Amino acid sequence: MELTDNILWLLKQAFHFSLKTVNDAI
Repeated sequence: MELTDNILWLLKQAFHFSLKTVNDAI
């Protein structure tokens, strides 16, 4: 896996995690 793909994957994971956390907080 290329570095850019890895970074994009990490960003996507962090994005989904933050969304889920916000939804739980509301």
